[in-house]
Amino acid sequence: MFSRKQIRELDRLAVEEFAMPSILLMENAARGVAGVILEGLQGIENPSVLVVCGPGNNGGDGLAVARHLANRGVRTAIVLGAPEGAYTGDALTNLRIARKMDLPIFEAGNAPGAAMGAATALLGEPVVVVDALLGTGLDRPAIGAMGELIGHMNGMKHGGTGGCTLVAIDVPSGLDCDTGEPGQDASGAGPVVEADLTVALAGVKAGFMSSTAQKYVGELVVVDIGAPRELMSRLGRALGGPEQECGQGRCGS
Repeated sequence: MFSRKQIRELDRLAVEEFAMPSILLMENAARGVAGVILEGLQGIENPSVLVVCGPGNNGGDGLAVARHLANRGVRTAIVLGAPEGAYTGDALTNLRIARKMDLPIFEAGNAPGAAMGAATALLGEPVVVVDALLGTGLDRPAIGAMGELIGHMNGMKHGGTGGCTLVAIDVPSGLDCDTGEPGQDASGAGPVVEADLTVALAGVKAGFMSSTAQKYVGELVVVDIGAPRELMSRLGRALGGPEQECGQGRCGS
């Protein structure tokens, strides 16, 4: 189990102490998430997936997931939660790859609803919507375009002809990963993605243990990102017995 500070330290030390390129961690994460999604798509004819990506590392994970899904023949579209110029580092690298692959990309800009509508019109009603907006970094309400996109994703889960499956990468956007509560400030709490499934990267986040978090996290799966085992043991905290350490695989939510 990891706090926000510990998971950031895990990423930093994997790069600085173990010489792992950060984009390798992102690629490992994306392969793991894509594998979980593909497993859920088995038996569905001509499935489609919409991936909603913020400008940080969580969005970079989502962009890489979209690539892997497209490579496996899944009809995939991307909605960017921020202007393209806001994407930097590994997220920008994956965005450039997605552009070169001619994956359909829609920028939310000042009209998140229009971007989501255009992506949905292209795909038809998606089987899966992937939340890759905010990740572990949020400790305040999701506002503006980010908050609107969260609302649209939740609406797609509950609407349509039966709704889509809403999958969050690492942490449901809008949820404080340390407290398990919606991000909040003096103005109140912000919106949170109501995931059917959360695919946590490297380990369970501390806030997932709260009763409040359960309705947002949904089913919980943990995937390996390839961080050295020594580093995982040094920084992470076991949940209980060895069977609950959740280095990889499914954990009860």
